Amino acid sequence: MLFRVGRVFEPLYAGLMSLRSRLYSRGMLKIHRADIPVISIGNLSMGGTGKTPHVIACCRFLRKQGIKPAVVTRGYGGKAGKGPLVVSDGFDLFADAETAGDEVFMMAHMLHGVIIVAGSCRYQGALTARKLGAKVIVLDDGFQHMALYRNRDVLLLPASEPFGNRHVFPAGHLREPISALKRATCILITGCEQVSDGSVTLLREEIHSLVDNAPVFTSFNRITGLCLIGEKEVYRPGTPDFEKWRKTPVLAFCGVGRPQSFTSILTRNGDGFGFNVKDTVSFKDHYIYHRNDIETLYKKAEEIGASALVTTAKDAVKVREYCSNSGLEGDGLQTASPIPILVLEVEAVPENGFYRHIMQAI
Repeated sequence: MLFRVGRVFEPLYAGLMSLRSRLYSRGMLKIHRADIPVISIGNLSMGGTGKTPHVIACCRFLRKQGIKPAVVTRGYGGKAGKGPLVVSDGFDLFADAETAGDEVFMMAHMLHGVIIVAGSCRYQGALTARKLGAKVIVLDDGFQHMALYRNRDVLLLPASEPFGNRHVFPAGHLREPISALKRATCILITGCEQVSDGSVTLLREEIHSLVDNAPVFTSFNRITGLCLIGEKEVYRPGTPDFEKWRKTPVLAFCGVGRPQSFTSILTRNGDGFGFNVKDTVSFKDHYIYHRNDIETLYKKAEEIGASALVTTAKDAVKVREYCSNSGLEGDGLQTASPIPILVLEVEAVPENGFYRHIMQAI
């Protein structure tokens, strides 16, 4: 209903976004250079394409090549403001999840040796990262942030519903018209494990019909481990502990852009890792949890016969302050039978050609 009403304003918003892009391309709006390579990773839709996992994957790849990367990000949901806020120098953390934002804080925890800088002015963030020793900037959610020059402009498209209803906000989930694909230096189809090979082939063909000068690569998500919230030990696929929890009845919950992607990863049997998911509870993206939310989840799990809760690493950074694996903490909120909370670790795995494309710009 909301999108139908929004179609009245769609031409105005789409036109403004197209005009803005032309002003940058013609030099009428200034583009700043950071004087080190910038790899931008972004999308056309409002969220849920896997930007954060791919930022993490790129940083890990660069580290393996002996290159010191930095993530420069807006810090959505945090309090960095214009910034620059140094969340991590690669070794120490200087901000919490509330200040940095949930995804930024998660990246800072996961990316040892990678500088993380947040703030709406990405150019100043890039300069700060360079001063801290970064040799490459990975620009998180940068496709629409054209004020910072980039050597590679990576556009992510989800294999499942890549263009949503094909309408631009406020009539749909797209930030820009589909024609904006032409700005990308490469297009990465994400979450390919969620659809058939035939669907990926058809999407490739459609992309090539829209854009004839950008390579198209694919990526899939892979489960790499499972851990109890707040604990460091990770149970790897194939180990007895992993198998024990995989077979345990669980209630899944998440606050991400595409909750169906999380459910698909959990229940997929193609890789032998299908979990016994009794039900799923979805919250809005970047949802801020409260104690009563966790209490409600515990009660629902007990009602449906689930012996554990399972969530994403992104959600875990906001949940763990309220709970432990012996029950809820604070204010005397306790369940009669505490239920463990599991955190699923997932990584994005792009094809090798994507990394070759990135390295050609460095």
